[in-house]
Amino acid sequence: MNKLIYGLSRSMAWFGSLVLVGIALMSVASIVGRALSGFGLGPVPGDFELVEAGTALAVFCFLPWCHLKGGHAVVDLLWNVYPRPMRRVLLALADALRPAQASVVVIEGVGHNTLGDSPEYLRAVGSFLGAHAHDPDG
Repeated sequence: MNKLIYGLSRSMAWFGSLVLVGIALMSVASIVGRALSGFGLGPVPGDFELVEAGTALAVFCFLPWCHLKGGHAVVDLLWNVYPRPMRRVLLALADALRPAQASVVVIEGVGHNTLGDSPEYLRAVGSFLGAHAHDPDG
């Protein structure tokens, strides 16, 4: 199981890297298109939105690998002062609370995107969280 989790996380991180490369290439094409607008070229339609969505996807893809490798930002002002058993308990508590934090991010994000008001999206979020999603139209 451990190999599977690490393999999936690594694959997602590589996919996120490819997404970032695609965003960079698309941005270059859009900038060149703007610069050459006198020759009938133009920017990539929706380039700002594509960069926004692609960056969010890339970050999402990097998170599992970052978590497995302990790469999250840590404020360690007093960390080394704590005894080792207390640090283990705090790390376990943080890992246990991470799904709740992710759920809050998903729930809060529902109202801030184009899919957020659709009953299908709410049902998908609800099934992901193991709850019955409320249909605002019904």
